[in-house]
Amino acid sequence: MFTGALASRDYRFFLLGNLFTLNGVWIERIVLGWLAWDLTNSVAWTGAIGFLLFGPTMVGAPFFGVLADRVDLRKAMMLAQGLQLLWASALTTMLIFDVLTIWRLAAIGLMIGVTASAYHPARMALAPLLAPKEFLAQVVALGAVNFNLCRMTGPAIGGLLISQFNVETAAATSAVGFLPVIIALGLARPRDRFEGGKEAERRAFLTALADGARHAIERRSVTLAFAITLSSAVTGRAATELLPAIADGLFTRGASGLGQMTAAVGAGAVIATLLLAGLKDARRCLPLVTPVAAFASCALTVAMGNAPVWLLALIIASGLGFFASMVGVGAQTIVQLSVEEGYRGRVMSLWTVVGFGGTALGTLGLGALADLIGIGAAYAAFGVVSAAGLSFALLRDWRRA
Repeated sequence: MFTGALASRDYRFFLLGNLFTLNGVWIERIVLGWLAWDLTNSVAWTGAIGFLLFGPTMVGAPFFGVLADRVDLRKAMMLAQGLQLLWASALTTMLIFDVLTIWRLAAIGLMIGVTASAYHPARMALAPLLAPKEFLAQVVALGAVNFNLCRMTGPAIGGLLISQFNVETAAATSAVGFLPVIIALGLARPRDRFEGGKEAERRAFLTALADGARHAIERRSVTLAFAITLSSAVTGRAATELLPAIADGLFTRGASGLGQMTAAVGAGAVIATLLLAGLKDARRCLPLVTPVAAFASCALTVAMGNAPVWLLALIIASGLGFFASMVGVGAQTIVQLSVEEGYRGRVMSLWTVVGFGGTALGTLGLGALADLIGIGAAYAAFGVVSAAGLSFALLRDWRRA
């Protein structure tokens, strides 16, 4: 299924390095979410830490997207991953010496979020350059499979490390996980980009940014993919960032329960990604699949906040992972297939703003609302409002057609 992309040695090394690093990222997510909940027992604070992880993308990603079309992508990604290693090590050190407070945790979360806002546009621009361009859809699908497989295994490992050892061990493990991809990037030799990318280097920074935005807006498939991504991000994605409040706040399952629930989200995501990878005609099927998945994500957000028993909550979490990934992978593939290579860094950075920014705002708003009116009512309100917004976007697009 993926033999074309995997024939490239550089892409194989990058994929393997990412396998270890993404497990480290998901372990780190479990650590941060658990610490926020453990230090405060507040859904709002847990949501605030999630906002700091994703919020910087709303501001930084467009500018880093312009840079991604200008700089040496390989070196930029090595720098970003080196900084992520530094932040993870700082968190581990604070835990070991027992000096971590919620405000210091927030500062670490902010640093991680800022670095990630630079990393994501570069990653989405570089990965297609590590394999022949005719295998772009395979590269996107393989990256999503890798991400979601780690989304299943990483949280389970993180929850196990916290419950069987301690949170310091989990944090240290996440830090070590950043090393393999740095090594893989050091060995990689990506192919040259198209002339469009070189042209971006000669334009003024803001002009290049506006040019990338115009390139996205002029493509109807891209703008609709952005709207569908936003709907899923503020509901399904945001709900999965507040799992500590569900796993321990509603069901008192502790860190191991958080790991189980996040792993269930990852299991659903892996299944969705594999199904999407097997599509024969992605250009025709994905515009039909992604809006249906977005509506399902809204419905399951309502169900998640009102699940009466643990087993049902795990099943709903798996469904959330399934449909949120259908949206994320499907929309990203639509955008990747719709833009020219010289604009990819800028356009994908805008998609990152929508996806990660929507998750950040959804996490912050959902957490704050849950502390005010309760988890069940807050999840229901977000699901209904998001479904209404998606309906409006689809109707508007249909009228434009």
